[in-house]
Amino acid sequence: MKAESGIVLNGSYHNSLTIVRSLARKNIPVIVGDESRGIKSYFGEGMLSRYVSHRFLYPSPEKSPSEFIEKINKISRKYGARVLFPVGSDTYITISAYREQLSKDIKMALADDAIIQKAHDKYRCLRYAESIGIPFPKFVLLKNVTDFEELNEFGLPLIVKPRKGAGNFGVKILNSLEEVIKIKRSVPFRRYKRKTAHKKDLKQFKWYAGRYPSKAAARIYEILTAVESNAEYKGLDVDLCRIIHAAAQRGRIIKRYIERAHGRSTASYKHLSHVEIVIYEFPG
Repeated sequence: MKAESGIVLNGSYHNSLTIVRSLARKNIPVIVGDESRGIKSYFGEGMLSRYVSHRFLYPSPEKSPSEFIEKINKISRKYGARVLFPVGSDTYITISAYREQLSKDIKMALADDAIIQKAHDKYRCLRYAESIGIPFPKFVLLKNVTDFEELNEFGLPLIVKPRKGAGNFGVKILNSLEEVIKIKRSVPFRRYKRKTAHKKDLKQFKWYAGRYPSKAAARIYEILTAVESNAEYKGLDVDLCRIIHAAAQRGRIIKRYIERAHGRSTASYKHLSHVEIVIYEFPG
């Protein structure tokens, strides 16, 4: 008879590793699975743990929910698993909606689907908190880009979040360029971060590497001021204008030379950039 074991999903998450270690301390065999995303799926923290007895990949819970549930049932029958730990929101949302298709032998600690759907939806969750008198930050739901004028009453800084999701996925913090110009706030560098120092004020971005691009911020601020002046000159209502496109391209390279002794010279190139900003006046 096969020993009862537990299935831990989302093996690439750090939380999965914690569950794997806890079950291993109780001498419970652990089976870890992760979404099939090629060879990199086998290199998650939970998948690489020495306490894992078996590993498997499953189809996307969001794109193929029926195949995902069938894979869980197959693994449960094969290894005698009786406890299921869905770690990520993508797995527990699907399992909650399709729990009737799961094997009756599988046990899990999961709330009713109605409660999970309400907790997963930030807007519904805040509305419920408002109805029972729990204090919460001021918020507004934007259904499309034409609703951005509703943000005028909030001021800066603003925190923009997707309506559904977990962790810091899709979270953006809107602040002012003046703080960057005055070197009061650093900017996170997610690319070109090699040998970049850590900054304390980047904890809100859950990042570490950053710099103070005061010169670049000053040039961008000048461009935004020019855009505002151009909009007023063309008769547009600045309060109704929103940036719909912003891009930076590599510009020309100006070749210069620094004179040295004995008739020598050293090349000194100046790299220019093109910044493109497009605004649109939405109807009031």
